Amino acid sequence: MKCKILTKLTYTLYFCIVRRLVPRCGSSRDIVFGQMSSISSMGTSKIPGTNQRDCAWLKTNLLRSLRGGVESSLKSFKLIFPSVEDVRNGYFGYASGGYIPHSADHASSQMALQSIAHRWKASWCNRTDALPHMKSYGRWDPESKALRWFLLTSCNLSQAAWGTEQNSGKSLFIRSFELGVLLLPNNDTTLLPSQFTNTSAIDKTIHIPVPYELPLTPYSPGKPIIDVNDFSKFMMVCN
Repeated sequence: MKCKILTKLTYTLYFCIVRRLVPRCGSSRDIVFGQMSSISSMGTSKIPGTNQRDCAWLKTNLLRSLRGGVESSLKSFKLIFPSVEDVRNGYFGYASGGYIPHSADHASSQMALQSIAHRWKASWCNRTDALPHMKSYGRWDPESKALRWFLLTSCNLSQAAWGTEQNSGKSLFIRSFELGVLLLPNNDTTLLPSQFTNTSAIDKTIHIPVPYELPLTPYSPGKPIIDVNDFSKFMMVCN
């Protein structure tokens, strides 16, 4: 894709939209999160001296765009992805993971994601055991409970879905056709996750049925996104 239309595509489009919101919603306490049903390749660059991917694309391309051009560390992004335990306890046991693909090879080489991983919990709407195939991203203020914006999309966490810059930012390479709906507040309304109630200015509040719980629940220390032993059991069920 040529540079003259880059601002109309994938994460570069969100960069332009979110950047306009920064003056009125750029609080440092805000949490940027992403929830997806698949985690795939995020580039081939590695941490020097290791076989670990550095996930540089996630920080320098996608996260920077979702934060409106603000540079930030990888830890400022909260990743929501069902744990092995979440899958095992799903309505259909290990078979529940059949539509949540994440290979053991990717998991073992993307350990940087471990520190930002959060579990799928949706007890407020009784859907914790209903494993998700949806994909969503958003920015949330934990103090006011308001969403700065919320994106419901078909984009999983991958370069193929979101695109990656090439030729020093002069072009954007995208492998997949994706679709999304971006919800934004205006000057007179507030976007509030449905799990919360707002007693003030209720007529100016739009409730968004975000199915997972905010604040998010991090993985337990030492618990991997995919455990190799559990993954082999999962593959036996799927095959």
